Amino acid sequence: MAKKAIKQTGATQEITTEKLVMKDNALIMASYTLTVEEQRLILASIEKAQRKKTPMDNSAIEISLSVNEYANLYKVKMGTAYKALGQSSHKLYDRSIRMNEDGVKRQVRWLQEQAVYDSGKVTLKFSDIISRHIRDIVTERSIYRLEQATQLRTQHSIRMFEILQMVIDQKTQEGIWEVSVDEFKNILEIQDCYGRWIDLKKKVILQSLNQINKNTSLKVDWEVAGKDGKRINKLRFFVFESSQLSLSLQ
Repeated sequence: MAKKAIKQTGATQEITTEKLVMKDNALIMASYTLTVEEQRLILASIEKAQRKKTPMDNSAIEISLSVNEYANLYKVKMGTAYKALGQSSHKLYDRSIRMNEDGVKRQVRWLQEQAVYDSGKVTLKFSDIISRHIRDIVTERSIYRLEQATQLRTQHSIRMFEILQMVIDQKTQEGIWEVSVDEFKNILEIQDCYGRWIDLKKKVILQSLNQINKNTSLKVDWEVAGKDGKRINKLRFFVFESSQLSLSLQ
């Protein structure tokens, strides 16, 4: 197994788009589980809200997303988009997220109220806390291109893409994420799943990294970083930004 991601010397394909998503690190590293469709709705809504330059006040962020916008963004048929928005908007109110808020561990809802899905458009209102973490991005922040996330097909690959993007140093375009297996499973909210190491490795780690390496500008390798006897208890991920993206918040 290679010990670190290798820079490609040949020409790399630039992934360009105007659609950028910004989240603060606390939101990215929070513990939650969402379906692929629910994550797509969340990401598209965040990007649209930030693109519209939502006023910097204390109100909850409200945004509307049409079936046509969803279909164009994720390159799916209209029928698929209707079904995805209908299902994700209906269940999203019941989804919660566990995060550190001002040093206190809290569990909050993504949405302040039930999303409204009508006439091919979903309107949702983020909860006050989530709105603040979307809007008030000052130092603890991460930015990535939404176009890349649209190419990922599993809930774990989307989460890992966000996290690995966050650890990249903007000067070196490289980063390392070292995490215990317990914390890794906690962040992805799979504490009660994949009890066998071989299943976690195959169905979460390898499957996610294969999608990320194939469909995004990130090149990622990994290794076992620690053991307790025969039990693997720590992971280390090496990530490199292959297209040398220089993303500015200005």
